[in-house]
Amino acid sequence: MSDSDSDPKSHAQASADRDTDSAAAAAAVRAFIDAVPNPTRRRDAETLLELMSRITGEKPRMWFRSIVGYGQYHYQYASGREGDACAAGFSPRKAATTIYLANGVGAYTEQLERLGSHTTGVGCLYLKDLATVDLAALEAIIADSYRVVTSGTYGHRAHESATEPAHESATESANEPAHKSAHESARESPA
Repeated sequence: MSDSDSDPKSHAQASADRDTDSAAAAAAVRAFIDAVPNPTRRRDAETLLELMSRITGEKPRMWFRSIVGYGQYHYQYASGREGDACAAGFSPRKAATTIYLANGVGAYTEQLERLGSHTTGVGCLYLKDLATVDLAALEAIIADSYRVVTSGTYGHRAHESATEPAHESATESANEPAHKSAHESARESPA
């Protein structure tokens, strides 16, 4: 046990720091959503705040300036590259709301057929209006993606989801593919 573990002031300070961090995270998310200029994107963001909080059991926080994220997962590729990213997330962008699926959209072909109006990228689902989609199908996709990427160190790239089962984690490929994963694309996407 360290000295700080036995010091009640340290425990109280750590608790206060967590409360402050949590309040600051909530305030940052609220300010971001409130500043979304498009009323449809803002309405959809409010729906996604509730939906993703319920699915993940996590509180939202801002990732990379313009992504509302929930939880986190650790990724590590065969090349040795590794890091952390939000395990579920969305961003109300100008053209559409982006839902980030770190394990890629290829794992969800059947659910996407039921979803309704949408477009996709390798690890992104683009929705112009949640009123035109099957929210139960969207919830199932997000819940499965969250479960898959938080089940341990995740090793697939988003583009591998078309050929790899969604429920597997680490990959044994010798070379890191040239394509970017969903979290790398998200980091580079403009708001």
